Amino acid sequence: MSAGAFLTGIADEAAAGLAEQIACHRALGWRHLELRSVDGVAVARLSPAQRDSVCLQLAEAGFSVPVIDSQIGNWSSTIAAPFAHDLAELDTLLALAARTGTRMIRVMSYPNVAGAPWSESDWSAEVVLRLRALARLAGEQGVTLLHENCAGWGGSSIVNALHLARAVDDPHFRLLFDIGNGLSYGYTALDYLEQLLPWIAHVHLKDGQLVDGEVVYTMPGEGGAGVRDCLRYLAERQYAGGYAIEPHLHLIPHLRAGGGDGALMLSSYQAYARRTAALIEQAGGAAAGVLHAA
Repeated sequence: MSAGAFLTGIADEAAAGLAEQIACHRALGWRHLELRSVDGVAVARLSPAQRDSVCLQLAEAGFSVPVIDSQIGNWSSTIAAPFAHDLAELDTLLALAARTGTRMIRVMSYPNVAGAPWSESDWSAEVVLRLRALARLAGEQGVTLLHENCAGWGGSSIVNALHLARAVDDPHFRLLFDIGNGLSYGYTALDYLEQLLPWIAHVHLKDGQLVDGEVVYTMPGEGGAGVRDCLRYLAERQYAGGYAIEPHLHLIPHLRAGGGDGALMLSSYQAYARRTAALIEQAGGAAAGVLHAA
């Protein structure tokens, strides 16, 4: 891994409140976090006053936000949802990104409609049209959209992801590779990585194993997602983007599951971060800034 790569985390998996998220990351030696929700509310749905507070807290803490995770095209929407909703969310998040210095916004690619699914061709065509339009708008503000291999047409297979990257064909559209998501969609993470590395600008790190057809999440390197192989592959090719831990051990947004014992969430998240840093180092990279002491 080149010197340009860094390790951070999706901070709402450590704590709900932003002050606690910041404190957790500071204890790890980090001065950055990936922003998804505050007090259980997606950042785009915070009130203007709440977003002002978020910006103030981050600035006072000296924290940067490399990525904002949107709800655009994710598991809570479908391809039939009004595109105007996505345009409004992107507008809100671009304004927030300008204030936090964020240059990347995570999106997905629209699940089909349960019970009345669109045809494959109509579904894929609409996904490309929407993401192409959103990437153009983001690019006008110097922001890149990152498509995650998760909910939606582009996340369902390696073939679809490759088609999507080529079809959108915009320098402000890149891929966010989640090592653990292949477990849910039936492909091998390393296969995805080998075919799509040129488009990958950010990596989410989770691990797990299939138990009776369901993914049970584990500490990194203890599941069957291929974490070690992927980290080694990235290190050997001098990957210079970010890594962000997304443990899913105590908070799983798409299942609306999680929360509970705040102390347990915090300690688990920090252990996950230190374990991830160790795995990156073992793979031949480095995770500068992570404090390994318990």
